[in-house]
Amino acid sequence: MEKIRERFKQKKSSSESVTLRKRSSFLYSTDIKTLKLFGISITVFSVVFRLLNCILVQTSFVPDEYWQSLEIPHRMVFSYGYETWEWKEGIRGYSYPLLFALMYKLLHLINYDTVYLLVRLQCII
Repeated sequence: MEKIRERFKQKKSSSESVTLRKRSSFLYSTDIKTLKLFGISITVFSVVFRLLNCILVQTSFVPDEYWQSLEIPHRMVFSYGYETWEWKEGIRGYSYPLLFALMYKLLHLINYDTVYLLVRLQCII
């Protein structure tokens, strides 16, 4: 134990400066131009990858949540539809479904609430 304590004792009279080793990974580089992936900068690669991902992916991560949020505005406007337990217990808010309910009500008032328009409206909003 004494040997370990002696290692950690700091010498007050020592004038040795501590030098840190240079990191060899390009991820720690301060020069942004050197951060490249497949020949282009990481920022440009990330933006292009995200745009391609948005365009090409045709699936939904949580489709159940998506359709549940559309069922409530339908129920608010047309007075029928399924209401899940989250809405009955009051743990969900009405701000997002209210956008759809306003559009549904507008189509209902002008008597143009076809299935096609209701589905297309969901894609727009």
